[in-house]
Amino acid sequence: MISLVSLLKEVYNNSPKAIIMTGGAGVGKSTFLNTIEPHLTSDVKIFNPDTFNPEDDPNKPNISKNSKLIRTQAIPQAISNKQSFIYDTTGQNFQETLNIIQVAQSANYKVMVITLYASPITSFLRNFNRERKLPKNVVLDNWAKVYKNIDNFSKVPNVEFLLVQTEMSPKEKKNVNEFERAYKANDLEEYFKQIMSQDPDRFSSTFRKKPSDINSAKDLPSPEELKAKEEKKKESEKRFSDTIKNLKDQFKEVEKYLKILKPLSYKEAIGQVKNFVKP
Repeated sequence: MISLVSLLKEVYNNSPKAIIMTGGAGVGKSTFLNTIEPHLTSDVKIFNPDTFNPEDDPNKPNISKNSKLIRTQAIPQAISNKQSFIYDTTGQNFQETLNIIQVAQSANYKVMVITLYASPITSFLRNFNRERKLPKNVVLDNWAKVYKNIDNFSKVPNVEFLLVQTEMSPKEKKNVNEFERAYKANDLEEYFKQIMSQDPDRFSSTFRKKPSDINSAKDLPSPEELKAKEEKKKESEKRFSDTIKNLKDQFKEVEKYLKILKPLSYKEAIGQVKNFVKP
């Protein structure tokens, strides 16, 4: 006779799986996903706003539109079909992500949330090493919004939560140490300005028009446009200063979470993902 415990275990293990991957810009979610992908079955659907629409410009995908389509159409359809899936998202909007988790759970999905963590400076520098470069304010502001939700995700009922430390090169580890020294010395704003002053072109967003795009006299700005540009520059500097202040406050809170939750290494996390996805 099959025991109730054995029957429930079999049903649970054969339930469809949902993995929600969260993390800031440039944190390495795609790299981690490539690492775990060989351990997934071929029928697992991967939803990534960067690649959801094949007609998008790869360097400028419509992230907002794609994210909405994934949340409101693609994932509900997958759940309706009992199809296992991975959702690659920042996770900065906790309530939206929680709604997806709860809908999946109500359809008897096993759910795992993986938050890939990196220091603000790691996320910042990796962003500007990519083809598609978000503005500096956006990168740091998103970092603060994403990682303030670590505690929230860790407390969602009946969810297996993994906090994973991104793998870093020796140079990146050195950058993290320098960032933390600047943080403790209350000198983060000067620290970031010094980094960017070494190579200003590198730290330009790909989402704005560059001076090199001006190719004729008619493209030259008028005095009024130059004045407006100068005002815009001052506003940008003010926003950056405000972003750094917010980052300092949020980094202090995140440090508390890290001491309690203790991020896993890639190897440890992959082992847990393998156990989670196996039939």
